[in-house]
Amino acid sequence: MDSIIIKINGMKCTGCSQRVERALKNTDGIKDASVNLETREAKITYNKDEITYNQICETITDTGFEVEE
Repeated sequence: MDSIIIKINGMKCTGCSQRVERALKNTDGIKDASVNLETREAKITYNKDEITYNQICETITDTGFEVEE
């Protein structure tokens, strides 16, 4: 398993962070995800053989938020 931290822009409330966290946890290849509204960070544990970094970023942007490069 690999772990990454991704900065997310645009989250304004706990509902926003919960929506992103739920989407990540329901994505194949992601084993665990925790999204912190205050730090605007998602801590993600994933299997790199099942999902790529770009696919993880796409999951986040599909929820309506931006990944900070």
